[in-house]
Amino acid sequence: MANPYHILRIQPNATPQQIEEAYYRMRRLASYGGGVKEETLNLAYAILSDPQRRQKIDEALKRRRGTAPAQAGASRNAKRPAGRRRTWLSRLLPFF
Repeated sequence: MANPYHILRIQPNATPQQIEEAYYRMRRLASYGGGVKEETLNLAYAILSDPQRRQKIDEALKRRRGTAPAQAGASRNAKRPAGRRRTWLSRLLPFF
């Protein structure tokens, strides 16, 4: 499941009243075709409204953030050797 805080568009330090207000706001948006399904909203609200389930999801989110730290200076192309960048055309036509 996606992050319930992102689904309801709230901060992780939101109060129970803010969670409820966000839930009803998003339900209103979903009823007009706002993109998020009602089942997803219901599940996110059920998780965040229950203190025990909210604590478990918070711990899981902290673990997820802690396992993959961002590496400074690393990019997607860091392993690629220097030189000409391969494009879709150079892959398709190797004689270019």
